[in-house]
Amino acid sequence: MKRWALLHNGSIELSPAHYTPYFLASVLMHVLLLVFFIFSLEASYNDNQLPAKPGEIVQATIVDQTKVDEEVRRLKTAEKQDSQEQALREKQLTQKLEQLKHAREQEQVKLDQLKKDMVIAKQQEQERLAEIKIFKEKEQKQLEDLKREKEAEKKKLAALDDQRQAEQDRAKQMRQEREKEEKKKSEAKRKATEAKQVAAAKAAKDAAIIAERAAVESQGRITSEVQKVLGMWAERIKSNKREAFGLATDLYCKLAINVLPDGNVKVRLLQSSGNAIYDDLSIKAVYKSEPFELPEDPMVREQIKSFELGLRNDEGSE
Repeated sequence: MKRWALLHNGSIELSPAHYTPYFLASVLMHVLLLVFFIFSLEASYNDNQLPAKPGEIVQATIVDQTKVDEEVRRLKTAEKQDSQEQALREKQLTQKLEQLKHAREQEQVKLDQLKKDMVIAKQQEQERLAEIKIFKEKEQKQLEDLKREKEAEKKKLAALDDQRQAEQDRAKQMRQEREKEEKKKSEAKRKATEAKQVAAAKAAKDAAIIAERAAVESQGRITSEVQKVLGMWAERIKSNKREAFGLATDLYCKLAINVLPDGNVKVRLLQSSGNAIYDDLSIKAVYKSEPFELPEDPMVREQIKSFELGLRNDEGSE
């Protein structure tokens, strides 16, 4: 905004409507400086007490007018700078006011929205409290119903306990009577069993004696038959064993012989003679004696299906 206007003759016209505090302060300061300057000149004139020449007065007047013009120009420049600074400050102030206005509007929008949210939240809270109240009332009713159900169940259980106790008493009485009856039957049965056991024990004892005698006789016969068969097999093996010429006469080995159902055998060396040649001759003599004739008696065959045989070089077999 302009505070002065340039006239056609070059003079400056100031508009009172455009005065500002800064401009008035500047003008006042310059007027004071001008007054101080004039008084300084007068004081200098009075101190010298010299009459001024006409030429000197004119020159002083010209000098003073020049200073005045310079001061006016300086004042105009200062005013122009002040007006520009004032315009810049007003512009910045206007921008700040606009920013504050915009921020206030935004804050008002936020405030309005916050009020709406608070109203909604309050309404929701009231609804939630109402729901909680309904839920609590419903829960209280359920608790009361449950309490009544528990009391009824308790009475029912008490009646069942009484009924069960009565049934247990009856069952106990029946059990005692049954135990007495069973005890009588058991006693009679025990006596009958003891009589049977005595008779059976006597019969068993007699049978055992007979069986023992038969077993002794049978075992003696079986042992005799086993020894007879093994002796025959040993003689056959001895006759089939080649004489080991050039070997020590005290060589001895022991063989484990398993007889198969068809009369053939499997031979395993239990104790070596220390001479591999003699051990091999002894094993071959057993295989050469196959097949072995098996007795008809199954008990004898059971006892001779595996046996051990020792062979000495100078004695044949043992």
